[in-house]
Amino acid sequence: MFNPNKKPISLTPEEGLQRARNLCVKQEKSHQSIRNKLFDWQIPANKIESIIAQLVSENFLNEERFAQAYVRGKFNQKRWGRRKILQGLKIHKISSYSVTKAIQSISSEEYTKTIRTLILKKEALLNESNLFLKRKKIANYLLSKGYENDIIWDEIMFLIK
Repeated sequence: MFNPNKKPISLTPEEGLQRARNLCVKQEKSHQSIRNKLFDWQIPANKIESIIAQLVSENFLNEERFAQAYVRGKFNQKRWGRRKILQGLKIHKISSYSVTKAIQSISSEEYTKTIRTLILKKEALLNESNLFLKRKKIANYLLSKGYENDIIWDEIMFLIK
């Protein structure tokens, strides 16, 4: 969040490179998030891409590794669906090859099992007696989590009777 009272940090390219290394050691980062940080630190634009290239060559930045970690985290921890994960990866400007490879790491069985778990948890929270409205509320919840409409309705019709 933007803080108008906070003075912008101005770093030299060498300091920016070291700080970027430190960020990458703590957590997987995308090229875009590091690019944004370097820009925030007022590194000259002509130096930013060379810093990114150096981080890639030193294996601090790896697009496929970031995409895999992102997918794993969002699916296992936040229980996001494929659509919402894809949207997040697009924001990070990940290549379509890395996105496809990372999304394929989610097994169909685990995906279906997660949807079923979410349906049953949501059903337990609802006090809706009208079956149609109950199904609609559950479907809207799963849609907001990024699951696909056809899979949602198949599972809802199978579980909620």
